[in-house]
Amino acid sequence: MVESHTASAGVVSLAKDNESDAPVPAEEATAAATSPKGSRALSNEVSQRVDQEIQQLLHDISRVGSEPGQPHVLFGELFDDDDVQQYYEALVGTLKSAKRQGFITFKGQMLLKGMHDNVPIYIVPPSK
Repeated sequence: MVESHTASAGVVSLAKDNESDAPVPAEEATAAATSPKGSRALSNEVSQRVDQEIQQLLHDISRVGSEPGQPHVLFGELFDDDDVQQYYEALVGTLKSAKRQGFITFKGQMLLKGMHDNVPIYIVPPSK
């Protein structure tokens, strides 16, 4: 992964490559991130993170659910769980992604804290 830092007023922008601490010119870092190979790597990394978060979400729904062993939870219960708050950068985004991929279901397009606290989120059983 390439980390980019920009500066103002004529200071050369540098980036670091994960493999070494040697600075890399910003132009090279940008080219690496935007090249087909770089964008594929970034895309794969993001995809893996989303898949990982969805698997954790399924675990958290089962763990936090109002009835142990039942594959559902109320949104408010999930949102208020300390472990959930610490793990997810964007719980609502993970919920939307999991719903779009068919792992979970809930009523509506998006859930908002307060307004949708009592909306159940169900794990969709795997198809055989």
